[in-house]
Amino acid sequence: MAQNKDLLTALNNFNGKDMGELRKKRINEAEALFNNSRKLSELVVREDFRVDSFVCKNQKTSISPRSEVRYGEAVHSYQGGFKVNYELQVTPFDERVPVNTINFQGVLNIQNGDYISVLIPRFEEKTIEELISEHNGKLVYYDRKFTDSELGIEIVRLSDDGYELGRYRSVDYDMFKN
Repeated sequence: MAQNKDLLTALNNFNGKDMGELRKKRINEAEALFNNSRKLSELVVREDFRVDSFVCKNQKTSISPRSEVRYGEAVHSYQGGFKVNYELQVTPFDERVPVNTINFQGVLNIQNGDYISVLIPRFEEKTIEELISEHNGKLVYYDRKFTDSELGIEIVRLSDDGYELGRYRSVDYDMFKN
């Protein structure tokens, strides 16, 4: 009962000026969120690893055209090909990097014991949700700390003396260009 009375008192004391200040505050927060964000291309870091082991997973894909979907009927599906995913167990050269798994979507020529240099997109994605801001609905990106499992978008296979033996780019690589 006391809580309802406090709520009623607060509602009675609320006025349009408070609403205007709240709106300004929310717009300023949305602007700050937008202004402090970074381009995806700025949130890619390169780290070096040794490959301890890996698993290559081949998966079938299928396509179900929307134009062929009929209510009450079986959905027709067509083979779409294959996709290749690698899961590499790695040891980082830099002890401060906690990454022990690299996931890569694409084809690699790699062996256990190889030295690799990996481009890793390291970002957190947020959506601006302020209806009265010009940035409403926009995605913004921020740096984040490494996790134990990361996605690699480019892997460079290195010789023992540091020369490049091969460069492999994942299907997502172009997303992170300028």
